[in-house]
Amino acid sequence: MKTGHVVLLAVTAGLLGFGVYVLRQYQLALKYTYDIGNFKIKSFSKDKISFEFDFFIKNASKLDGKLKDIDLKLYLNGKHVGYIKEKVETVIQAESITKIPIGLDIEPQKSFELTELLPIVANVVSKNYGKITLQYKGNLEFHKIVDFNVPIDNTFTLAELLK
Repeated sequence: MKTGHVVLLAVTAGLLGFGVYVLRQYQLALKYTYDIGNFKIKSFSKDKISFEFDFFIKNASKLDGKLKDIDLKLYLNGKHVGYIKEKVETVIQAESITKIPIGLDIEPQKSFELTELLPIVANVVSKNYGKITLQYKGNLEFHKIVDFNVPIDNTFTLAELLK
């Protein structure tokens, strides 16, 4: 075999191996995992409920990625109450967990009829947090080699979040 062919074969094999590696890292990137923690009710009144929490994203890939947008709908006891829509431009480090602080205000009178709101208020006042569900669903937009969306949909009771 001629030297030129050996070099061409070696370069082709190297590029193919690199391509397989990048594809594998991209597949891992599509499997970002996420969680909510440090959930706090900052204030609670008939006009506004203020929350703050940390959104954790785990990147199992060996390549950094960038979270560009958070676009989520928030539901309280099954009723749509607001959006979390933020341009974040946060680097998600390779093989690590990144924390993103989120603040959210909900105006219950705009989202609920009084008959729907009273049981929620009664459960908060009596600290019966297991009867209050929070759900977020939507997309996280990432960039890692190319832009892609990761759909998410999670439901928690308030008791689980306040642990």
